[in-house]
Formats: sequence, C-alpha cells, structure tokens
Amino acid sequence: MSVVSIICFVLFFLILLLARKKDFFSPAKVFTLVWFLAIGLTDLKLSRLQITWSGLAWFSLLLAVFSFLLGVYIVYVLFFNKNILKINDVRLIFTKSEINENLLYIIIITLFIFYSISYIITYLIRGFVPIFTRMPEIARTKWGIFGIGSFVYTIPAILYLSLIHVFISKTNIMRKFIIFSIMLISFITYVFLLNRFYLLLPIALFVILLYYKTNRLRPRNILIVLIIFSIIFFEISNLRLSRYAINILYYLSEMKFGKEYAILTEPYMYISMNLENFANAIGKLDFHTYGYFVFDFLLKPIGLKDLISEYVHIEEFPHIINRAYNTYTMFFIYYRDFGFVGLFVIPLLFGALVSYIYYKMRLNPTIYNISFYGMLIFVVAFSFFVPILHWIHYVFNLILIYITTYFITNKKFIIKGDN
Repeated sequence: MSVVSIICFVLFFLILLLARKKDFFSPAKVFTLVWFLAIGLTDLKLSRLQITWSGLAWFSLLLAVFSFLLGVYIVYVLFFNKNILKINDVRLIFTKSEINENLLYIIIITLFIFYSISYIITYLIRGFVPIFTRMPEIARTKWGIFGIGSFVYTIPAILYLSLIHVFISKTNIMRKFIIFSIMLISFITYVFLLNRFYLLLPIALFVILLYYKTNRLRPRNILIVLIIFSIIFFEISNLRLSRYAINILYYLSEMKFGKEYAILTEPYMYISMNLENFANAIGKLDFHTYGYFVFDFLLKPIGLKDLISEYVHIEEFPHIINRAYNTYTMFFIYYRDFGFVGLFVIPLLFGALVSYIYYKMRLNPTIYNISFYGMLIFVVAFSFFVPILHWIHYVFNLILIYITTYFITNKKFIIKGDN
C-alpha cells in the first residue's frame, strides 16, 4: 500500500469518526470523505491499466479539490457570525412544518401520467425494453428519445415526492396506498431500463431529509443506508452483466488480484478509472471547447449543441485509457472547456454555492431548502464520477423538486384540514 493511500484512508476514517458529533452532511465533510476514499483506492493501483501520474496530473486534480474547499471556506467565513441553528433545533423547526397534501397528491399523479405516456411512447418507437433484450448493457444506451421521452427521467422527482407523501404527510390511508402503488410501479418499470443512477437519487434525498427531520438517523444508520445504496447500485449492474461478462470484465481490466474476487472489479474500476482517465487526459488536449460541456443543460434543449457538433468535430472521449471506462470525474469538463482557469474558478464557485445553500438551509430549515441542498450534495458525492449538475435531466429534476416542495410548504397554499 502506497504512502498516499495510507494517508487518505487514515484521514477518511478520522473524519468519519469526528462526524459522529457534527453535521454528517455538511459540504466539506461529504466532499473530503468522497475524495480521500477515491484517491486512496485509486493509488492502490490494483489494475495494470492504471498509470503513473505525472506532476501535472496531481497538480490539476488537487487544484480542483482545493478550489472547491476554498469556495466552501469563503462562505463559511461570511456566515461565521450568523446565528446558525444547531442540528437539534433544525429538526425541531422542521417537525412543525406543514404540507399542502392535496397539491402534493395532484402533482405526483400528474407526473406519473406524463411518465407513463413518455415510457409507452418511447417503447413503441424503440421497440424494446433493455432488460428483456439479449444484450441489455448495449440496449440501455440506445433506449430513450429526446422531447416527450424525456419525462421518463422525472423518476427521481416522482419517487422522492412519493416518499414524502407516504412517510411524512398525514393524509388518509387510501391516498397513501395509491401513491405507494405509483411509487412501486415507477420503480419497477424504471429498473427495466437498467439505469441505476436516478434510482439512487430519490433515496439519497429522502435520507438527507430524514436526517434533518429526526434524531433516529445516526451516523451508524447512515453507513447502513450507504451499504444498501451500494448493494442496489451493483445489483442492478449484475442484471446488466452476467457472471460470464463479469469474468470478461475482470480480464479486460487486467486486475492484479485473483479471479475469485472478480466481482470486485467493477466497483473498484468504477471509482479509480475516473481519476486515471482524468490524469491521462490532462495536458493532451489540442483545444478547449469554451462552454460546450459546462452549459450542456442550456445548449441541448435549444438545439445549439447538435448544431455545434455538426460543424466542429469534438471527440466525445479523448485520451481514455480503455474504452470500457469512459468517465473522467466532474472536474474534467471544466478543464476541457476552460483549461486550468476552469479547474480553479468553476469548482470555487460551485463550492461557494453548495456552502451558501447549506447555511441558508441551516438558517431556514424548510423542506424545499433541504431538498435543494440534497440535490447539490448528491452532485458533490458523485464528483469523483461524472458532472451530473450539467445534465439537462438532472437540472430539470432539481427545478421540479424545488418548485414543488416550495409550493406545498408555502403558507398561502396550505389550508387547515387539508388532509
């Protein structure tokens, strides 16, 4: 084990130990836990595909990491003298909050109708559902259509709002049964698409909501939930990959441990190859793309992204080490668009934004503030992987969840005896 791995793992467990008496989901804590673990695992070099990092690669990654933490620290200083509520006070205030259950019910039903129509239309156009094909891993990447088919990706909003309705609202049993049925049908049908990412999001959001609502969700219980997350995440992967395919992946990944541990190949490579691709691509780009990737969520819906790609050849996955792994961490698109300036400025601004929303939530712990913060901290937790904050579907869900939770908690829309 390398010195880097030892230091990272020691700091990881030290922060985890200290988190017991502090806010477990504070931005700096989540970010440092994720990155100490990711760097520590990557530097174990358990695959022969992994490379020796150059000084430039280390500088680039650490620049982005420290820039994010600097952004968090700047906002921390700005809020230092504010009367930030303690976690127990946050939970007390949150417990007293009310919800417009009729409005929430109507919104869930409406979203489910759009989801169902979108799902059926996409199936009729594509002619298949990924899980029922011979090659599900390939089929899942070809499923979906832009436009009406995009409502399939409102699944995080449907499941999250349904969880709020079932477990937090005080509405009658029949309504809860209907919403639970919608949640179950939505979950199962989306599992058929073999897209695990958006199934984890609503669960993560609800766990964060419960953390700030109740004293029962201790750090130990959070770790149990994280383990359950991992099981769900990789069990869906097992649906995509047969035992035979897992062994192939083991050999293609040139793992250094025995094949009896082949099942560990995907989780390890899933984390480490993001950082390895980032390190390999840094310094090798011929040109920068000046917002093509960072502003994907704006360029895609207005048609400019496809228009630009027709006239400018932009390689989708430049300088990847192996085509089986084609992600680079969240930070790579900042370098790809704006070079080292992007690596410093954008993580700095993002860190400041997450920290600002966090302290606003600690000052005014409403469902919509907590939900908005939960969406951002989810991005932070997966910053080692992909830039999900720049995906159009993610931004759409973020806006949808924020607006919905704002209106169902707004006193103007809450009528006593609503349930």
